[in-house]
Amino acid sequence: SDTLLPADTVETAGQTSRSVTVIATATEGNASAAETVLADNGTVEHQYGAQIQATVPQHNLSALGADPAIAAIREPREPSQAQDDFVSEGLDPINAQSVHDADVTGANTTVAVIDFGFNPNHSPIADDVVETRDFTGDGISAGSTTHGDGTAEIVADVAPDTELILVSIDTGVEFATAAEWINQHDEIDVAVASLAYYGYPQDGSSIIGDAIETGAQSDTTWVVAAGNHGDGTHWYDTELTSDEDLVEFEDGDTCNWVVTEQSFTATLQWDDWDNTDQRYGLAVYEYDPASDEFSAPTVSNVNQLTGFSPWEQVTVSGTGVERVYCITAFADTTDEEVTLDLFLRESDTNLAYASPERGITVPATH
Repeated sequence: SDTLLPADTVETAGQTSRSVTVIATATEGNASAAETVLADNGTVEHQYGAQIQATVPQHNLSALGADPAIAAIREPREPSQAQDDFVSEGLDPINAQSVHDADVTGANTTVAVIDFGFNPNHSPIADDVVETRDFTGDGISAGSTTHGDGTAEIVADVAPDTELILVSIDTGVEFATAAEWINQHDEIDVAVASLAYYGYPQDGSSIIGDAIETGAQSDTTWVVAAGNHGDGTHWYDTELTSDEDLVEFEDGDTCNWVVTEQSFTATLQWDDWDNTDQRYGLAVYEYDPASDEFSAPTVSNVNQLTGFSPWEQVTVSGTGVERVYCITAFADTTDEEVTLDLFLRESDTNLAYASPERGITVPATH
């Protein structure tokens, strides 16, 4: 979640020369001024609307936070890869061969594939790559390339005569900037992204959704993954939870149980994006059935009342031995009904209480 504090109360763990990448939100009407302040103190990498991505010395965060042009500073939001397996055998279920036999092979089309990174020389796609574009600043191959290469390979399998443009991104601001670039190039017929972002509204109003919607005015068709949460890794409910009370997941149970030996990430968000005056927290306990005891929790409890987005996130490291975990959500300051969504990510197991509805993730929600 937003692990750096709101701009007017930014704190650092001592003075250090270490540089950190942050997302700064400009105060209304001050995007240009905020960009100038960040450029004077570091390097501005991308800007989309009021969101500015910059790398700055950590010891400068307090000074930046005191500037009236900056409303809040947070860590970047990074996506999960929304596709687990890559199999060319998938061509048979969609009857792709019959389409190929009809001479529909993607000739004279250009597809941009967006992902963390690529190896343009990956043999199944190398002959189809006509351009690469890096928005991370680290190079097209700097991030993990397995997922990107696999996604591009599926495109090449389905449309073997298409031309590929490989686009590397990481943060949400980088994705929005890349989408803006794609929509400005009419020669790109299709854009493909098999990624899922969290900590953004699910009604299409995120900066990512806004950037893709701009494509409606261009000739680019967007094809994006719905996410991997239709199989028991998402829960939601609409409720009013009294202050300091635990959220009830089902039949009075305030634990949403997970049994796994692997690492996982739990993300809680709620639909209070415009006002941010409802505050919830998220905690994960390890539970020992033999002793009926809970460990000390790992907690995420950012103060949304000071301007942070309505979401919390906890990552638990796997032990290699099967453990039982209790995921809890608690109301800190609430006075109205909201819809809460809980996502289980990077997991080999499901939530005890799950619902596929509302499980579609950004950018598919646009």
